[in-house]
Amino acid sequence: MKQFLRYSLMCVLSILWGTTFAQTEVKFDFDNGDAALFGLPGVSCNADEANGIAESHDGDFTQDATATKDGVSITVSAAEEGAKNANRIWNKSAVLRMYSGSLTIEAPGHKITKLVINYSKDKWQTDSKPDVGAFISSTDQTTIWSGSSSKVVIKIAGNSQMKDITVTLDGESGGQGSGDTNYGTAEAPLTVAEALTIATALDADASTSEDVFTKGVVTEITTAWSSQYKNVSFNISNDGGTINLAVFRCKAETEDYVLVGDEVIIKGKLKNYKGNTPEYDAGCEIVSLVPGDGHDTTPHTDVKFDFDNGDAALFGLPGVSCNADEANGIAESHDGDFTQDATATKDGVSITVSAAEEGAKNANRIWNKSAVLRMYSGWLTIEAPERTITKVVINYSKDKWQEDSKPDVGAFTSSTNQTTIWEGSSSKIVIKIAGNSQITDITVTLDGESGGQGSGDTNYGTAEAPLTVAEAIAAAIANGDTASKEDYYVKGKICSIKYEYSAQYGTATYNISEDGSEGTEFTVYSSYYFDNKSWQEGDTQIKVGDEVIVCGKIINYNGNTPEFASKQNYLISLNGKTSSGTSEDPEAALNHGTADAPLTVAEAIAAAEVVGTKASTGDFYVKGKICSIKYEYSAEYGTATYNISEDGSEGTEFTVYSSYYLDNKKWQEGDDQIAVGDEVIVCGKIINYNGNTPEFASKQNYLVALNKATGIQNVKISKANGAIYNLAGQQVEKATKGIYIQNGRKFVVK
Repeated sequence: MKQFLRYSLMCVLSILWGTTFAQTEVKFDFDNGDAALFGLPGVSCNADEANGIAESHDGDFTQDATATKDGVSITVSAAEEGAKNANRIWNKSAVLRMYSGSLTIEAPGHKITKLVINYSKDKWQTDSKPDVGAFISSTDQTTIWSGSSSKVVIKIAGNSQMKDITVTLDGESGGQGSGDTNYGTAEAPLTVAEALTIATALDADASTSEDVFTKGVVTEITTAWSSQYKNVSFNISNDGGTINLAVFRCKAETEDYVLVGDEVIIKGKLKNYKGNTPEYDAGCEIVSLVPGDGHDTTPHTDVKFDFDNGDAALFGLPGVSCNADEANGIAESHDGDFTQDATATKDGVSITVSAAEEGAKNANRIWNKSAVLRMYSGWLTIEAPERTITKVVINYSKDKWQEDSKPDVGAFTSSTNQTTIWEGSSSKIVIKIAGNSQITDITVTLDGESGGQGSGDTNYGTAEAPLTVAEAIAAAIANGDTASKEDYYVKGKICSIKYEYSAQYGTATYNISEDGSEGTEFTVYSSYYFDNKSWQEGDTQIKVGDEVIVCGKIINYNGNTPEFASKQNYLISLNGKTSSGTSEDPEAALNHGTADAPLTVAEAIAAAEVVGTKASTGDFYVKGKICSIKYEYSAEYGTATYNISEDGSEGTEFTVYSSYYLDNKKWQEGDDQIAVGDEVIVCGKIINYNGNTPEFASKQNYLVALNKATGIQNVKISKANGAIYNLAGQQVEKATKGIYIQNGRKFVVK
């Protein structure tokens, strides 16, 4: 039927080519007499005793009322039940005032293609919505609707004070537009407003027969890029404003092909989806793109390690590991096990896989089936000497990646069930593997040509050649009011000190200048000491006049204060002395506690601040009461995460993160569960995570005692048991009073 009508229309056009349908405008000027067309008893007003005017509600719409003019009708409904104000004809401009309900414009036998509504300044609610067509432009005194319908119903969203409404009618009856429709070209595309007019003139779910070219600015990515289907959905407007045209599933080869702020020309079919959403239909394409500010124009290099397709051989292992398969004559093999660190190198990038951690159930290995690189613990190190790694894409078997795996720099910014993405800026990344991870390939994105610090002409400085204060100020201003991704090195002399280093906080805040005089200054805010550690009593204190080199993230705080970002920077050099000049490891001087004399929570927090943002090398013992639980022990993961304090009350707390059960084993069904108020002793590596969270490092700690019960249990001595050893490893004939080991387990004889 639609084809027949389209054919008939083309026949008529071939006879009357160039003829256009007449357009008619009908104006309802409510401020100048047309309000009377509604037939209300009078107008509504407030009382004005000075002028002898009584309060009146004669202009209130207590039910639907219609004004008709030149074949067009406008109907105003009564206000919705419970509304504070009635819809009404008021005694002052603008006289037609609506607060809720509906405004209906109708032209039987004709098509309404445009409505121009003029109102008092800012007295129109942009949330008011038509049932067909769309509002395509608005100012503080005018809004314009465009579409094609004999009836338009507008739901009023709030205080709207209308002076007049002009209704444009197109043709004699029922058509979709006038004359030859202009669909634009790549050289002369339509505006968004013109495209909206075409789309809203279509029947519900109908599409244009020809491609339409529209130019606009991308205002929002509405559906993220699909790597499977290579498309993305977004909105465009004439100038980045509020009147938008949807672009549905537009072709795009890469994730960052189109971004907010880009100016684009779209080619494709327009559709009036469900009669109320004008849009470009799926399969449309971008024929022109002028990048906006969101695009990174830095040169990038991608290096892909495809372990499933040959690159596993780069590790130089004797072979692959596999299970025995007698049916196919395959013997069990451990040739692919990483018994020590092994490195694969490609195009200047290296990936190092460590051996599994001591006590791990499985070795890290190259397996004989996809995904071939399988890690269960240890570290995955990615390095690009003299270059900066800005992105790492890790693909793996479905759900075979542990979200608790953590990088030492940067962050994992997105994950699916088969891909995780790391972003940051570093020449080296060390990822602590938290469990079963089966990796198919890793793609490493390098930024810039050389230097290991980033791309383009940006100078971040180095410890050997730091920026001057003036250069640091310029860099911070250029960076903006969010912390930089990259670390900067800056040299200067301390000209004023706000806070000296203190053992309580471990940081200092001060200003530096070129020569130590006040004036042009750069703020060093909440800065850690050497090696990015907290300052402690006995360390050298700073003073005005000291020459320092500081490393860290920079920011133009609040747009007016160039500085090092709070707790994201640390001291490199103090009057020529560097961290390499210190002979003693700060951790070595700390009390690590014992199972019999564990640290208090307060002592543990202080120790973690000294240890800093990398896990301690030694184990610490800490005692406290559980004050809150994030994750109870579960058989699925075998660990729990909770907070402890001195007395079980919330406040000063130490986090026990992904902690194993007694004897450093996984919790299993039947084991005692933890509860708030339980007294625990925990042993493991500690860390000041992100510089602000003192905690036990993830999966590097375990429960020593739960309400004074330990993992060492009384066992009955049996001659059937194996040899007995004391804690010094010496075999004994008979177990007397004390602690012993038999069959790999501890037992106590009382």
